[in-house]
Amino acid sequence: MPANETSALATEDSTQPSQQDPSPNLPFAPRIESAGEEQQAPALMYPVVGFGASAGGLDSLREILENLDPNTGMAFVLVTHMAPNQRSFLSEILERYTKMTVVPIENGLRAEQNHLYVLQPGQRLTIREGNFQVEELSPEDRTYRLIDTFFYSLAADQKNHAVGVVLSGGDSDGALGLKAIKAEGGIAIVQTPESAMQPGMPRSSIAADHVDLVLPPAEIAIELGRLGHQFTRPEVRSLEDGHAAPDDEQSFQRILQLLRGLSGLDLRLYKPETVRRRIARRMLLLRQDRLSEYHRLLQMRTDELRLLQEDVLINVTHFFRDAGFWDSLRLNVLPVLLQDRPPEKPIRIWCAGCSTGEEAYSLAIVVLEYLSQNSLDTPVQIFGTDASDQSVETARIAIYPETIAGEVSPERLRRYFVKVDRGYQVSKRVRDTCIFARQNLCADPPFSHIDILSCRNVMIYFNQVLQRQVMLTFHYALEAGGYMLLGMSEGLRDYGDVFNTVDRKHKIYMKTGAHLPFNYEPPRTYALTHAGGAIRPPVVEIDNNIWPEQELQRAADRIVLARFGPPGLIIDDRMNVLQSRGQTSSFLDITPGAVSWNLLRVLKDGLVNDVRTAAQRAIRDNVPASTQVTLIDEQKGEQQIEIDVLPITSASTRPRSFLILFQALSKGGVERRLPEQVLQPELSADEKERLIAQLRQDLNSTRFHLQSLVEERDARNQELVSANEEIQSANEELQSTNEELETTKEELQSANEELQTVNDELQQRNNVLTQTGNDLTNLLNSVNIPLLMLNSEFQIRQFTPPMQRLLSVRPTDIGRSINEIRLQLSIEDLEPILNEVLESLGTREMEVQDKEGRWHLLRVRPYRTSDNKIEGLVVLLLDIDQLRSSQQQLVDARDFASSVVESVPVPIAVLNQDCTVRTANTSFRELTQMPASDLVGRSMPDLATLLWGIQGIREKLEDLLRGPAGSLLEFEHESTTAQRRTLLIKAQALSTDGNRVLLLMIEDISLRREAERLITQEKHALEGEIAIAARKLNRTQEELRGLTGHLFSVQEEERQRVARELHDDISQRLSLIEIDLQQILAQNGKGKKDGLEKLQALREQLSALNTDVRTMSHRLHPAILHDLGLPAALKALVTEFGAREGMPANYSSHDLPNTVPMEASIALYRIAQEALRNVAKHAGKTHVKVVLSAPDSKVELKIMDFGIGFDRDADPTTHGLGMISMQERARLAGGTLDVQSGLGQGTTITVTIPVDGHA
Repeated sequence: MPANETSALATEDSTQPSQQDPSPNLPFAPRIESAGEEQQAPALMYPVVGFGASAGGLDSLREILENLDPNTGMAFVLVTHMAPNQRSFLSEILERYTKMTVVPIENGLRAEQNHLYVLQPGQRLTIREGNFQVEELSPEDRTYRLIDTFFYSLAADQKNHAVGVVLSGGDSDGALGLKAIKAEGGIAIVQTPESAMQPGMPRSSIAADHVDLVLPPAEIAIELGRLGHQFTRPEVRSLEDGHAAPDDEQSFQRILQLLRGLSGLDLRLYKPETVRRRIARRMLLLRQDRLSEYHRLLQMRTDELRLLQEDVLINVTHFFRDAGFWDSLRLNVLPVLLQDRPPEKPIRIWCAGCSTGEEAYSLAIVVLEYLSQNSLDTPVQIFGTDASDQSVETARIAIYPETIAGEVSPERLRRYFVKVDRGYQVSKRVRDTCIFARQNLCADPPFSHIDILSCRNVMIYFNQVLQRQVMLTFHYALEAGGYMLLGMSEGLRDYGDVFNTVDRKHKIYMKTGAHLPFNYEPPRTYALTHAGGAIRPPVVEIDNNIWPEQELQRAADRIVLARFGPPGLIIDDRMNVLQSRGQTSSFLDITPGAVSWNLLRVLKDGLVNDVRTAAQRAIRDNVPASTQVTLIDEQKGEQQIEIDVLPITSASTRPRSFLILFQALSKGGVERRLPEQVLQPELSADEKERLIAQLRQDLNSTRFHLQSLVEERDARNQELVSANEEIQSANEELQSTNEELETTKEELQSANEELQTVNDELQQRNNVLTQTGNDLTNLLNSVNIPLLMLNSEFQIRQFTPPMQRLLSVRPTDIGRSINEIRLQLSIEDLEPILNEVLESLGTREMEVQDKEGRWHLLRVRPYRTSDNKIEGLVVLLLDIDQLRSSQQQLVDARDFASSVVESVPVPIAVLNQDCTVRTANTSFRELTQMPASDLVGRSMPDLATLLWGIQGIREKLEDLLRGPAGSLLEFEHESTTAQRRTLLIKAQALSTDGNRVLLLMIEDISLRREAERLITQEKHALEGEIAIAARKLNRTQEELRGLTGHLFSVQEEERQRVARELHDDISQRLSLIEIDLQQILAQNGKGKKDGLEKLQALREQLSALNTDVRTMSHRLHPAILHDLGLPAALKALVTEFGAREGMPANYSSHDLPNTVPMEASIALYRIAQEALRNVAKHAGKTHVKVVLSAPDSKVELKIMDFGIGFDRDADPTTHGLGMISMQERARLAGGTLDVQSGLGQGTTITVTIPVDGHA
């Protein structure tokens, strides 16, 4: 294999998109194969956040939006479960809680920053190249899983710029999608189940073990805002793009050193872009801004270092990914592999990089299915290896979350999985075929004699140097004719001579018989020794913190030796050539045919013996050995060669290695010392020639003999090598078996722990039983119910204190037969009853009396254990003496009611639910003229039709029965039979003993209806006469109202005239008389004392008479009403009334018109006068309030007193002339008068008169 080849493992068809394959239960979900993170950048330069929500998710999303920064620089997409045929107002609702633009999703719309996109009902959403693709859901589509669908596409499109958030919901949708997002380097966030209204979706996602953050909604909003701003930082962006700033390269190398120290995993031979992106992802989650800060954090926190390692290893897989691949395996691989295969020879399968075991178990299920379908019993051995201890442990336990139901068909789920509390566990039959162990492909020994080697989507993360070394390992492990299974984005471009393509599309290859040397060495050594050309590792600045000083020295030595050192070979302790160093073609002679890399087979003939001797000594004693050989070359002539065999490793190191160096010596610089026996006197020329010929003949013979010995020994060595390889492979299998035994030991320990748990549980149950026994004892001692427990032999087991008092049993009677005890009950023999209960396993009840005459209910029932076994009897005595008394009272009451019903002259019958007669009284029997024996059981509807011609009564009665209790039915019927009569039928639904019955009453009302008819005729005649009289009365009332109005007008005019005459004539003349009397008094002086006194008295009488005349004039017609208007007149009236009656009197007015017509003013004034007069007469001393207002073109007057009030219906004075006068005045003025009063509540009179000219 040329050292300057650009790639040993090529990614085939790298310009084409990765194949996408549906899962059995998710036909819509594209499968993301993580086809090299460096091969495809995110479609958008900013993150896209996908929200998945179902039941209860709206409240969670509302809380997130209320706390979310609207300027995060990210795009947000909401996918929810909604009824397909209903209009959604979700966009309008969400607009209330965020300042972001809320947009309903349409096909082709591009995701923009700081926008919230909402999926509409009845649609399925994906995203490609940053644009939304909407598909209408068909009515037949029942596998919606809308959230998983979108999350899968989001992971494929946005890669490490994808963020998935699962909120409240009742199923498991979203869990598989989050798994895909994390596989692509995105971030998976889940709402805490405790804060979710429906915790099903969050719990399913958490159980899938691919969640980065579990937070309540408010903290999710804060974290999203932080992530949005963190994505924009240059350091993070640089790492996500697969690059690191120059000043951070040292921190990056130090992080790799920490990871190598943790588990021996050398990530320098991984693709650096992948490692940097995973580091950037952890920095985002931990809020680290600089790589140097993150390195310091890793130095302090081993837990974070392990999380980073797990993240870098990308342990994400699933069952049966790429359905077409498994079909190809069944059609193209298994038939060929099993054809003519000995039944006892097992199929050996190595699943390298098996992650958490899904791939290995998928292989096992497919192979077992094929063997079952073809009736084969071939054993199956599957070795699953991975560099992650956590993943290997998960694979051994083989318990997976419930979400695998979306990856595994229902039939396979039923046959090869067992439902457990945490999800599904692979069945023991499948688990027994698989052995899992931790293995570092870069350093640990491989398996051998493998028939199928599956390493799918693992080597895409290795650089070219490591890919070459791993391929050498895999080639060694595979049997000739074995199959190599690679991922959809992997392929074998540089190994066409040793692998044939079986299925190019699904990347299945078969190993040919061509030989490829297994040249295994540690990856660092391999990388450094093959550092030429395109595969030279990148040169970085090295400090002593990364490489130790001796490692630095070794690197320098290798460079010097590569340029100035002698040629040589590196061999192992079996003389197999491991490496060739420098130009060794002068010393090697590779024969045509199959190539053997044993040292003695590739050396030139003149070097074999001496090199073998030196090598054997060095291998045996582990000390340097050297020799000098004369090598005769046809072109270069005779050469003196010094050969040094130097141990590279110590004697205890396995495998041991040796360095053979070849150095040509100059002729003048080397003195070769000959053995002493050769130093003899010189011989003649002929003797020398004969001696030389003889020596040459002996030498050729020796060489031929040695060659035979060498070939024989090589054959034996080859057999030993093969045997050693088999022993090594067997040792590896024993090691795997030992690991499996370790696993079995762990399982036994787990089983022991489970037994301990069961023991603790039993102990707990024992405590509970003890507590229950104590509770039962206290219950039996405290309960006031006579209770007796017997065993199957009728021996007393337990009883309560009331039973002790009732039956006179004692605690010493426990164990005695109940038959030996004389019971204080009115029952001769209890044993037959007990036997009957034991035989029938039923309950027997009977009423018995004690010695005091009290009645008890004796109830005997079987004693059942928790496992439904009969182990005795329970005897219970319930005091029913009061119940019996009540029942007797009920019987007496029933008899009394029956006698009452019998004596009622109304025909009454009781009907059953089927409308048949249950019972009927004497009147009913007389009505039907049928005896009771004929009536009972007869259908009432049929009887009614027969006797009275009533049709349709059955439907009415049945509707009444179906209605609620107490429902009534009443109707009349005119009999059409020969004897015409009118019947009144009444029925009422009643409930008795849980059954519905009807109480039916039928009354012959023919005479009543005839009387009512005659009364109606008389009533109509009388109503005619009354109508005529009413019309006459109305005319009279109209005339009377006209006369009354005229009377009020004449009365008012007369009052006005009289008042004027009183005021202008009589009052003035009286005033003059008073003045004259005053003068007379003044003139007569003191002499006529008696006359003066009489005159004085006369003057006072005249003065009082004058005052009365003025008052009478004012009452007859107040001049202020004409002069100042109604408000002033009312105010004066109220003031004068309060002063005269000696009670508080208030007047107020508001919203009055400019003028009030005089007719209305007079009417209101007179009504006020009359009302105040009534207050003075009937209300008692109280408070009076008069209010004048003008609402809505009307004048309203309210006179309110707070006196004793009256009952208008009971008090006849409320209908007197005063009240009638007020009402008539209001009516004549076109208004209304209303009186409101009650005893102790005062009286309010409201007068309303319409007017014009409202201000």
